[in-house]
Amino acid sequence: MDRLVIDGWGKYIGTDHEQIVVKERKDGTNTVVHRCIPQDLRQVVISGRGSISTDAIELLAEHGVDVVLVDWRGQVTAYISPPQMSTVNTRREQYRAFDTPAGAVLAKEFINAKLHNMSAALGTLAKSRKDTFPESAEPLKNARYAVNTWIERLQGLDIRSKTCSDIRETVMGFEGSASASYWRSILGIIPAEFEFKERSGRYVSEQILIK
Repeated sequence: MDRLVIDGWGKYIGTDHEQIVVKERKDGTNTVVHRCIPQDLRQVVISGRGSISTDAIELLAEHGVDVVLVDWRGQVTAYISPPQMSTVNTRREQYRAFDTPAGAVLAKEFINAKLHNMSAALGTLAKSRKDTFPESAEPLKNARYAVNTWIERLQGLDIRSKTCSDIRETVMGFEGSASASYWRSILGIIPAEFEFKERSGRYVSEQILIK
């Protein structure tokens, strides 16, 4: 899913037939500059002097979409998060899975998917720098090899008759080791002036910026 970023002055976020619309005043009229369905979003970030209607907030909340307000310094000034949408039955099934083989299967697959995403990202970065920045391409390739090694170890992990509790420390160890290689290589390609020292977010995904 995407992050929708509204930047600049005079933007307005509203709704139209179960869609999120972004309007901007041009030549004395409000013109729609973007339109999307809330199902395609995971977060809306408003930077600058934009505004959002309560209808839009409610529609976004119904689909589990956060709304974040950011000031000119990039500091978060407000965070609107939808209420807990899980039902009692959903929570009950989650607790049941924790102490059954199903929980171990899910835990293994979650980590497997994350490590594959890391490997793919490193491969793409290494390929894009092969000709332009060959000195940074090789460390990225080495990091990908390291991540792939942990993927192989994870895939070879026998979880038959195991629960999530049984494999928790093992799979977290695999994920932690793979992540260490990943972030060390990422640090190596970020310019020093950005002063990147450690990761500060949980995920990165597609982002739509409207200026």
